[in-house]
Amino acid sequence: MRTILLRTLASAAALATASQALAQISLEKEVIMINGTGTPVLNGPLGNFVGNTNQSGTPPAQPDGTVGQLPAEDFPKTPLITPALEKSNMDAITVPDGFEAKVFATPPIVNYPTSVAAARDGSAVYVAVDGNGAQSAWSHLGRVLRLKDTNHDGVADEVTAFVPDVDNPRGLLWDHDHLIVLAPPTISADYDRNGDGVADEKKVLINNFGRTIADARVDH
Repeated sequence: MRTILLRTLASAAALATASQALAQISLEKEVIMINGTGTPVLNGPLGNFVGNTNQSGTPPAQPDGTVGQLPAEDFPKTPLITPALEKSNMDAITVPDGFEAKVFATPPIVNYPTSVAAARDGSAVYVAVDGNGAQSAWSHLGRVLRLKDTNHDGVADEVTAFVPDVDNPRGLLWDHDHLIVLAPPTISADYDRNGDGVADEKKVLINNFGRTIADARVDH
């Protein structure tokens, strides 16, 4: 039990650190630039995208490694662990005697995590991700991933987009047979009735909660 708990905590810390590491890699490659006001500017084949607040609609296509998210159709051909990021995170993590830490998953699949929840039986870990930076407010950059460790080695080896498209995902909680998702302005219960790893039923529990993505960044 001690090992399982630490793995969960270490994985959450590793995910956050890995995202920062990927952002630094992107900066070095000049994929992302920061202008004088701290607003991210993405450079790609379709031109520049400035992520100002109060932007809405569908963001332009973005190169891998930016605040965009990897398309779900690319999951099967993309490793869940990036070796360089795994090494850098393991080098930075120390744990007390009797505990074990492992990197559960890294970018580019698990990119810019905002919250983590685990199923009670340990069968799956759910990670909310949001490609918006602190100064960006585009729709369709958030989602919730379901990660599974099918061979029980402490490392994710299966991923699906449990909630493929959700703005402002900021909190997750697994409850019995559904995932509670905090994504202002709603709190919802999302069910996977057929067990394929993708939610197929959504029940809104609370509406008009907090600010929408058009109002302001929800975490500031």
